[in-house]
Amino acid sequence: MSTRKKFFFVFLFIILDAFLITGFFVIRDATMVNVIEKETDKLAALDLATDRFNIKVKTKGKYGKVEDNMKSYLDDVALSLQKTLLVVKNPELTKILSFENYKNDGPDFTKSLSFLEKSSNDFNTNIDSILKRLEDKSIKNYGKKNIDEDYYRKLFNQFMLRDDMKEKYNKTSLLLKESKTNINHIFEISYQTLTFLVNHKDEWQLENNEIQFKTDELMNQYNSLIGSLKQ
Repeated sequence: MSTRKKFFFVFLFIILDAFLITGFFVIRDATMVNVIEKETDKLAALDLATDRFNIKVKTKGKYGKVEDNMKSYLDDVALSLQKTLLVVKNPELTKILSFENYKNDGPDFTKSLSFLEKSSNDFNTNIDSILKRLEDKSIKNYGKKNIDEDYYRKLFNQFMLRDDMKEKYNKTSLLLKESKTNINHIFEISYQTLTFLVNHKDEWQLENNEIQFKTDELMNQYNSLIGSLKQ
């Protein structure tokens, strides 16, 4: 075989090899993107208020980093949200206007009023933080901070800000704003009620597992405050 033919076959082999390698990477990348898309479908079906997003990462390498950051971000938001909303089940809050608490912490309610102030501040700070994390800007900033290369950062944004994902964030934001209003109402009325009892501590007493006031006017004011909790 002549040198010219040998050179031709070597050159042909190199070209063929390059095509095979390129084809492999193209197919691999397309497969990885497809897997992330399917994983995003799963994430879109979950509820931030009740579910966990710490699902096993299915892709590898830099695609795995994209997928891992998506799931980590959403799981962190979900845990923060669920923990924050648990305040409504805290016995210290649910029983704060009970006969038992009136007996244990009245008539000055120092512990109860301090609890309401701290819990209210913490609750509102957490809710505002979660609402902010559901915004496009915060999601993009997270990707920018944790993913180096522009292609993979754009991929993160593409899936995290997909239409169905954004719909999830919007619905969750509406839920949080509604919960914020309702729970702040509980905090506010509870605080007003205990403050009312402190201001009139010489005009009420506990009898037969009930609170009794010296005048009907005070009793009516108290009942009005308690009744507004149901509004």
